[in-house]
Amino acid sequence: DSSYGIHFSINTPTSYFIFGDMNKNEAYQSSDVKVNDISMLSGVQIDYLSAGNDLDLAFSIPDGFTYINGSQSTTSTTIRVKRIGTSCSTAICKQVIIRNTGQISIQ
Repeated sequence: DSSYGIHFSINTPTSYFIFGDMNKNEAYQSSDVKVNDISMLSGVQIDYLSAGNDLDLAFSIPDGFTYINGSQSTTSTTIRVKRIGTSCSTAICKQVIIRNTGQISIQ
């Protein structure tokens, strides 16, 4: 069994990457394999991660479990995105909510 995940960091707010979880801890570590770097849409950046400075979402194959920062017990986490150069008080910000069931919603 293996897992793949997505790593977000507040330190790289205009990109994120997909990783292969080689050590099976359901969170990104430098020993894991970066599969693909992805840039956010032009003019958009991550403004806030409810999990802290870094967020790892891992999806266990074939079990179908979703892990948030290596834990199944966390019920949900939020990523807030905004337009670059604006604050959420003056721009339309979106909340991306990821639940441990794998459901993703945008508010």
